[in-house]
Amino acid sequence: MKKCTVELGPRLGRVSARLLRNKFWCPCLQHEVYHPNECLDVLELSEREEHCQELDDVLKDAGPRKVRRLVGVDCAKRPNWCQALLQRVAPHVELLRVSGALRRHLKVIQQMPSLRYLYVHAEDIAVEDAPALPLQLVDLKVVNVSEQHLLSVQRMPNLRKLALDWDEDPLDVTFPPLPEGHRGLEWLWVALHPVSTVLSLAKAHAATLQELRILCASEGDSEWHFEDLAEGLHQCGLVALRRVVLLRAGAPGYPDEKLPHTKDTCTKQKNAIWDELVVANTMQTVKVLCGECDECPDFPALGEFDWIDQ
Repeated sequence: MKKCTVELGPRLGRVSARLLRNKFWCPCLQHEVYHPNECLDVLELSEREEHCQELDDVLKDAGPRKVRRLVGVDCAKRPNWCQALLQRVAPHVELLRVSGALRRHLKVIQQMPSLRYLYVHAEDIAVEDAPALPLQLVDLKVVNVSEQHLLSVQRMPNLRKLALDWDEDPLDVTFPPLPEGHRGLEWLWVALHPVSTVLSLAKAHAATLQELRILCASEGDSEWHFEDLAEGLHQCGLVALRRVVLLRAGAPGYPDEKLPHTKDTCTKQKNAIWDELVVANTMQTVKVLCGECDECPDFPALGEFDWIDQ
């Protein structure tokens, strides 16, 4: 019996498991563990300047190998090779991390029948009229968000976790109520504005949403300072909510990529949100944290669904 250590995500390190089959569901950890033969990391290869035999070997081997976990696909330097690789793994891949994706890469991803866990960074040129993403997704992170991808979330009935990580342009979208059969989000990370879009999405998933992370300033007159955030969250009816994290970092164009924020204004903002939510949610007390001032659990890595208390 072979004991294998399988890397599952960039933030949470490694998990050791005794593999009884090629792949199994680990109920205590709430994520899947893949056999090493089913995993492929091509970051180093996709960034190489010169052609090498290994590039050919990976393409030749990827299909018969039935890769189910593919990470490190950086389409910027080798878009053709990355497209060919995506086509070869398309029938079997379940977890995929792709950056620098063009429209043609998104079209391949759209047709992946087994894909459930997806991180995708799309180039600006691919965002306009972007192809839809697979509707069977369970976990999704999109960097450089398009309106099409934003709206498609409501058509993904099994989606549990969603991260919408940055778009400097406003995306003003109103979300309809969830269709029948949609399980509802449990985790939501949003780095978008205006705040009406954020609140509309949260409200649509109010019955199931347990954690909400919002990129926002605590002061100033920028579009990221949501002055009505506390009252807006009150109106969402977030009956399952357990934690709110106010994110300050990850804002390109601002000093150190951090939004305007001081300890005093942060405390005032957190207190206002807590005060509104304690009235709105009579079932449990919601923790309100700042990503800069407080110790916060990491947002679960792609394909992981462990609830971590503070």
